[in-house]
Amino acid sequence: MIRMKRGAGMVPEQKRNGESKNLSLWQAYLLNLDDDTREVYMRALRMFCRVNGFRSLEEAAEKGDEQAFVNFIRALRDRNRSPNTIRLYAVAVRRFFEAVKRPLGPMEIKLVIPKRRVVRETNAIDRELARDIVLAAPPRKRALFHLLWATGLRTSEALSLRKKDVDLESDPPRIRVITKKTERPRVVFLPRDVALRLRNHIADLNDDDYLFHVEDNPRRPLNSDKVAELFRRILFKLDKLKRDSSGRGYTYSLHSFRRAYETTLATSGVHPMVIKVMLGHSQGVEDSYLRLSVNDLAAEWRKAEQNLRLDVRSAVDEAIARQLARSQLITLKLIENQLLHLLIIGESERRETGSTKIKLDEVKRHLEQVQRQIQELEKLLPRSEVLKINRRADDMDVDWGVGSEDDDEDLYRFAD
Repeated sequence: MIRMKRGAGMVPEQKRNGESKNLSLWQAYLLNLDDDTREVYMRALRMFCRVNGFRSLEEAAEKGDEQAFVNFIRALRDRNRSPNTIRLYAVAVRRFFEAVKRPLGPMEIKLVIPKRRVVRETNAIDRELARDIVLAAPPRKRALFHLLWATGLRTSEALSLRKKDVDLESDPPRIRVITKKTERPRVVFLPRDVALRLRNHIADLNDDDYLFHVEDNPRRPLNSDKVAELFRRILFKLDKLKRDSSGRGYTYSLHSFRRAYETTLATSGVHPMVIKVMLGHSQGVEDSYLRLSVNDLAAEWRKAEQNLRLDVRSAVDEAIARQLARSQLITLKLIENQLLHLLIIGESERRETGSTKIKLDEVKRHLEQVQRQIQELEKLLPRSEVLKINRRADDMDVDWGVGSEDDDEDLYRFAD
């Protein structure tokens, strides 16, 4: 059993028995941490106090020493915590004692902390698997997984995005992200296909609404643990949920999207310094000197744009996609015509009688959604084909009489 003389390694002038320690510096330090790290540090200190019988942080600050630290490390080992977890908890306790001006002896600490051990492996997701994951996801979650693939964002960064952070009008489209680890803003560009998906995804959101939110509450973002759980369910459905060589992790995790993004940029010839900037990595000394404009970054990023798109397929796939676009376009044009007809009838009734049974606001909202989808599909086809489809839709013999409310609901549901 490891035992140490109480107070060993501490600066004598800093040991003042009976004096209550000021925790204001520690509290200020916690405020500078991101939410996840702050929670881990607080959890570590609660366990440190519990293991050593301290009733409060003030008591821990006055009575804690190297022997208390050893007791804490031994308790973590007894609970079969991994070396990386033990090291992280140990850092939290060390920072605490530094904040209360009673730093622990570095040599004693070094002797009891286990060496870092790589536990899990995370493979990059290839483009075909990324496409399968997006298609297998629930419809309202597809934009999230598509964005993770196309931008390499950390999951927490993606979940913190609001509509006002998205700029789909610039060339190329982009989002403004607050880098999780540095709290600095950065610009991340969007390939055309994910920009199109996002345009539909955020159409009904307000500027301060989260892009990826819980159902019926756009002011509350999705929980990252729930997203990770959904990701594993999707992999299981695709028969891709496999344990890694350590037996403790999986070959693919949400971080695999980030690794795939980095790999795609590198193999596309993007400059290494630009890759660091796009990923939000610290660049050390270069942070003080390197000043790349948004245009510089965009020029480099364009080298990888084609490889980041999930809609780029083989010639056969392109032919199938065009045929599907034709079928969808003719259907949407028919729906557009019927919605326009409903709108004309409703407005005419309201002018003549002062009221109408047709819900005009709802008709207008669905008409806007249909017209947006039509615009996106028209971009996939030659202009001559679009004109033929428009003529065909106008010439079709369809009964445009106003149907029942159930018919209208079916029309709206199809339009969505």
